[in-house]
Amino acid sequence: MTAYSLIRRNAHRVMPWKNGGGATAEIAIHPPGATVAAGFDWRLSIATVASDGPFSAFPRHDRVIMLLAGQGMSLTFDDGERAVLDRPFQPLSFSGDRAASCRLIGGPCEDLNLMVARDAYARSAAVAAEGEWLRDLPRDATRILVVLRGAASCHGNTARPLSLAPRDALVISPGETAPDLRAERGSLAFVAVLRLPSSTA
Repeated sequence: MTAYSLIRRNAHRVMPWKNGGGATAEIAIHPPGATVAAGFDWRLSIATVASDGPFSAFPRHDRVIMLLAGQGMSLTFDDGERAVLDRPFQPLSFSGDRAASCRLIGGPCEDLNLMVARDAYARSAAVAAEGEWLRDLPRDATRILVVLRGAASCHGNTARPLSLAPRDALVISPGETAPDLRAERGSLAFVAVLRLPSSTA
């Protein structure tokens, strides 16, 4: 059986940051009904960073962020290490335990965020070209795909193929067969694999 959740861009839940420095469009969170305040296993979102300021800490979580639009930002961590996000579609991984401050390079920007509780899942994430989006991914894992550039058709749950546009997302649960995706030449997608620790040995 092929089963997945298709989350359209216009279905993302937008919420402002508490510090007023931006807004977050939540794509998906697990378990369903979880919140940032009450705790979660993983969360996928797109943030609009509107001003310089601190990044919220997420203890016991690992983070992957990636520039989507704008000139980017530089991050300074509490230990003095710096990281610059000024090239689109280049994932940066770091521990959510680390305090960081953000400085915008040239005005507001948007970035993709994946946060994963490290005691609940092992994770991998990468940007994939059109022929590699769901190839050879483990079936015992949660598989997450976000279209970054281009378009694709998705063959699986419905009689007719569904079209996927930039920022549309697929979430495929463990044990489910991934749908057949046919992407346009030059398309890119962010692909993450989340596996329970017991299945990573």
